[in-house]
Amino acid sequence: MTAFQAKGAARLSPLLLRILEDIEPEQSHAGTALAVAELSRLFTKEREALGMAYLDDPCLARAYLRYFFPVNLSKIQVLLDELPEDWHNAAGNQPLQVLDLGTGPGTGALAVLDWLNQHDPDWLKQLTVVAVDVSADALRQARQLWDAFERQANISDARLILHEGDLARLTSGWRNDVDQRGPYDLIIVANCLNELFGRLHSLKERSGLIGDLLGLLAPHGTLMLLEPALRETSRALHQVRDLILLEKRCTVYSPCLHEGNCPALTKPNDWCHEERAWEPTKSIQRIDHEVGFIKDALKFLMTREIAHQKSFEKALHSLQPNFPQGKLPGKPEFASVYYNLSQGEGDLRGPWNQGPEWDFVENPQPAVDGGDGKPSVDLSKDQKKVVQQMAVRTQSDVSVDPMTGADLGSGEAITKGKS
Repeated sequence: MTAFQAKGAARLSPLLLRILEDIEPEQSHAGTALAVAELSRLFTKEREALGMAYLDDPCLARAYLRYFFPVNLSKIQVLLDELPEDWHNAAGNQPLQVLDLGTGPGTGALAVLDWLNQHDPDWLKQLTVVAVDVSADALRQARQLWDAFERQANISDARLILHEGDLARLTSGWRNDVDQRGPYDLIIVANCLNELFGRLHSLKERSGLIGDLLGLLAPHGTLMLLEPALRETSRALHQVRDLILLEKRCTVYSPCLHEGNCPALTKPNDWCHEERAWEPTKSIQRIDHEVGFIKDALKFLMTREIAHQKSFEKALHSLQPNFPQGKLPGKPEFASVYYNLSQGEGDLRGPWNQGPEWDFVENPQPAVDGGDGKPSVDLSKDQKKVVQQMAVRTQSDVSVDPMTGADLGSGEAITKGKS
């Protein structure tokens, strides 16, 4: 697979903007800003009062579609951009199967449909999205948005299959059909895992659900988990991540660069989240101005797993000679040579540098490999491109002057905020 392609600030496509404006004209809902503030309060400060079917409330559903839907859809598309370029056609000329759990008004489904329409529209005819949600009203909204997108994009081959069902009830009717339609190239679980099984004693149940979903992935498939960037929801997903890795059910390949225990769980008040630059819609900017929000970045917790760890490891273990597993054999001229580069008091000899298997060099000369002794890395053209992309993605933004913890602690933040 090829490396992901870094991009600038994320933004909603013009086509999706038109569709949202046609379905939910801004001028028809004067109370949208108040409903957004109420929904935000339920998502953050008063999560205990958040019910499973909040999207059945017409006022909250309009607020979600106008404000939270574009934000969450953009988060998913940012991660689609960061998948390998060929994630959607890695299996060759086969149907592209996507499962979107907790879809709401089709958030993940529309994200994939719009992403393919922008990046590889020829694959739309191969696309089938199976979307599940507990809210019948939200699913009707998802169908309306999907059909509107197909009309405006002049496409008709992509398929959307909707199922109403409680994700916490793994034996309900939706599950049988979802299982039969697998395996899936991509499974999206966005902002809903934290709403399942209650807040207490839910780690086992949530990890069990994720384990079941991993079993529905194609060998090359990806499971994408996104959760709100709150301490409670973030730490809960960290715990799920550690448990499924302990059970060796998958391989995590983003955002962590390791598969050990999550270091954010060491201290009870720690957590981490992702942040991406985002260009908010004019509608969201107006709502932000009215309610005092700032939605100028995409903040979320996410993890992505691949399900083919077992088959991948078997392939690596079949390569011989091969030590350590998964690595090429060392160069014979260096494999058993010990260069004594650390000399002085405490310099010791032992089984790590003496004996019949070792060639001990007491006073080695620099650059034993024939180089100039300076640290250097030779990169191919493709590797240089990836490094340049990473540099663009991780560079600081010199145009902003963000508020910091030091500002808040010094008292200067008050003056700074008023200027």
